[in-house]
Amino acid sequence: MKIRTKTAIIFLIFSLVPLTLIGAIAYQNGRTAIKQSLGVTFQQIANQTIDKVDRSLYDVYRNVKTWAELEMMEEVITGDLDGKISSLLIRLSKEYGSFSTIDTLNSDGAIIASSDPERVGQALARSHFFTEAIGGKATIEDVRYDPAARVWGITFAFPIRSKSEKEKIIGVFTATWRADELSQMTQVGQNEKGAPRLLLIRSDGLIISAHDAEREILFKRNLFEFGLKSAERAGRKEKGYLIEKDEGGNESLIGYDYSKGYRDFQGLGWGILVIKDLEAAFEPIDRLKWTLLSVELGVAFLVLTVSLFVTRTLTDPILKISQIASRVAQGDFEGKAEALSKDEIGSLTRTFNQMIDDLKKQREQLVDKNYVDSIIGNMLNSLIVIDTEGRIKRVNKATLDLLGFDDEAELIDGTVSRIFPDELFSMVTALKSSTEKGFLSNIETAYFSKSKQSIPVFFSGSVMYNQQGRVDGIICVAQDITERKKSVERLNYLASHDALTNLPNRTLFYDRLGQAISRVAWRNRFAAVLFLDLDRFKVINDTLGHAVGDLLLQVVAERLGSLLRSGDTVARLGGDEFVIILDDVAKAEDVAKVCQKILEALSMPFFLKEHELFITASIGISLFPNDGRDAETLLKNADTAMYKAKEQGRNNYQHFSPSMNVKALERLSLETNLRYALERDEFLLHFQPFVSLATGEIVGMEALIRWRHPQLGMVPPSQFIPLAEETGLIVPISEWVLKAACEQNKKWQNEGLKPIRMAVNLSARQFYEKDFQKGVISILRKTGLEPNYLELELTESIFMKNAEATIRALDELHQIGIAISIDDFGTGYSSLGYLKRFPVNKLKIDQSFVRDAVQDPEDAAITNAIVVLGRTLQLKTIAEGVETIEQLELLRSIGCDEIQGYFFSRPLPADEATKILVEKKRL
Repeated sequence: MKIRTKTAIIFLIFSLVPLTLIGAIAYQNGRTAIKQSLGVTFQQIANQTIDKVDRSLYDVYRNVKTWAELEMMEEVITGDLDGKISSLLIRLSKEYGSFSTIDTLNSDGAIIASSDPERVGQALARSHFFTEAIGGKATIEDVRYDPAARVWGITFAFPIRSKSEKEKIIGVFTATWRADELSQMTQVGQNEKGAPRLLLIRSDGLIISAHDAEREILFKRNLFEFGLKSAERAGRKEKGYLIEKDEGGNESLIGYDYSKGYRDFQGLGWGILVIKDLEAAFEPIDRLKWTLLSVELGVAFLVLTVSLFVTRTLTDPILKISQIASRVAQGDFEGKAEALSKDEIGSLTRTFNQMIDDLKKQREQLVDKNYVDSIIGNMLNSLIVIDTEGRIKRVNKATLDLLGFDDEAELIDGTVSRIFPDELFSMVTALKSSTEKGFLSNIETAYFSKSKQSIPVFFSGSVMYNQQGRVDGIICVAQDITERKKSVERLNYLASHDALTNLPNRTLFYDRLGQAISRVAWRNRFAAVLFLDLDRFKVINDTLGHAVGDLLLQVVAERLGSLLRSGDTVARLGGDEFVIILDDVAKAEDVAKVCQKILEALSMPFFLKEHELFITASIGISLFPNDGRDAETLLKNADTAMYKAKEQGRNNYQHFSPSMNVKALERLSLETNLRYALERDEFLLHFQPFVSLATGEIVGMEALIRWRHPQLGMVPPSQFIPLAEETGLIVPISEWVLKAACEQNKKWQNEGLKPIRMAVNLSARQFYEKDFQKGVISILRKTGLEPNYLELELTESIFMKNAEATIRALDELHQIGIAISIDDFGTGYSSLGYLKRFPVNKLKIDQSFVRDAVQDPEDAAITNAIVVLGRTLQLKTIAEGVETIEQLELLRSIGCDEIQGYFFSRPLPADEATKILVEKKRL
């Protein structure tokens, strides 16, 4: 191998290998960053789309359920409407154009009314949805093809119940929603170049929705046949993203999610895939790859040219000397070189000089100037050539466009510091030093435009050498990364802010609180954390919907932001929870003033979508350094103080104190034990008798729950009942009480004791549970207790919360014989107009009136008024808390019907209560 070839290869290796390695690393890192960024974005798109699908199906489900519950449905089953229901169904089908068919079926499965008159008379008794619905269960049949309507649809079926016999099912109402309505939900950014594709799939992999360009694949392709792991994972109720080959065999980035259902609607288990071809996904980084390759080729060309020139300069004289020596040896002296000296070196020098003169005349241009100009002129990235003094010698068009110059003459021979920041200028000028490596690669920096604006770029620089191997200049290449920086900043913003309110989220809150702590720590000042929770926000969501609730949260965020200083922070942790950082507080009293200002501002009405809303808030306060020296402790203590504010009646603020933590831990321990109490069989019932003042006999018992904990002993109801109400555990606990009380009463009857009424207290949450009445009837059926031996006690607040709904619910129970009494009567508020409409049997006089009725004329008057009111409305009255003979005689004198209290008997365990019933204890 010739010397010049070896030298050229060595030059290429030492110049291109590092550049290639750095370019490869940058390329792989870029692909990884894009994959992670797009993967998270695709997962978010999948989550939002599947949520939209669930909400849409829930709306259809709700509409069809409402139609099924129309009173006229019973009439069409019995044949009284003469085709009017078919007219209604046709009108509904036209108004809600998304339904292919709407049918009413009798109990035999025959269609007796339909939006398509040709369907009347068809038998659907063997249909899965009819079998489920006629059995009493509302059902949704997954996407299927309807041959009659010649469309794919989703069938919703609901039982039609008799209005007179609630448990009797007399028919089925069905509606088939066209599945092609789902197509609008997969039209995300389809007009944008390179936008991802969205596919909605059934649980067996069948594609049921896609964007317009792929409509022909709907209900035809099964993604499981293509072996897509993403489709299988979405079918298994997983979420995430991965790279795999899509159904067309192209390698793609696929994000996936699954349907979870919405509110009380159970989803169909569908999956959503967000697919983008890798070639399109990685297009930006691939452009960078070709740019890097172009730079490498340019460097290789320059290195090869220089190396060949250098080696040729060294080897050609030696070759010429060898040729002349050969010719002289052959006798051809005409080629003998002129000697300047008589020694061998002189002869060699004279020959070399002569050869150099010849070479200077014959030297050709090593690089075609037009070819180089074409490469530089067509480069997409900026290229600047500077000399060793930092003056600009050449620029390309991409540089002029990037910096906003019209002509290269504005830059040529000017100093490059006009464009470069100081630190970059220092690095570039240092390249000419022999101690430096000779190049810079992929440095993120900035150029200055003609208007002095900063333009972010990726910069690479490399030294140019002349024929003598000395530094002749520096080539600077830069890529504009403005759009990439904007994308990164947007992603960073989304990662640190709440999407609904644009407030800082938990992550940014912790960061800012840490900064605030650092700032005030050395100044002997305070930083305050306010934990704010909206009172009864769930009521607004449940009554007006989540759209109004979300709008309210946005307006609250704006109102809070307007109240604070520029250095303070408002963040949203989630739900209706906000936290506020008050930075640099001089004294603790200032925090209270801010809290009062917040409460006053939130008390002003909110006007949202034609609704006038009033809300309050509870605020907990913790101070640095008094209540904690780190962010997590301060937030936890402010949260604890907020719950104290809730306990104090809401719409107030509370400062944290160490005792709150003790109470919070005790409460948490009690709540944990309470959650296991049912399954560990730690509850039991005590029974307190009702005694008739007319006969002196026991006429009933009130079932009272007790909790016997293995370590804590008997826990008072005053401690665990409010906690059960707050956590929602009151519902299963109340169901257990009702069932246990009915079982005990039936047991007494089976033992031959005189039948009496069993009174059970109902909680508000239990009463407003869906299908509460059915639950009571089911317990009576299971225990075998006749309804007329059960009495349900409700407070006045339950009666008045939703009077019309309460009347309907109580009427249903009263009609089967269950007695209804108003507990603690007189302590709440009641409308006497409503009272006469309630199906009530008894008024229970609160013990607060009975306790002092003998000594206090006002309490005596109230007690007498309740008895008179009961007698007027033909209601029985019972006084609770009777403890003395004087109280007993007073109640007897005013005509009270029954008493309950320690005077006759305290609450007794089941065996002791059985004993007094057997003994027939009397007054």
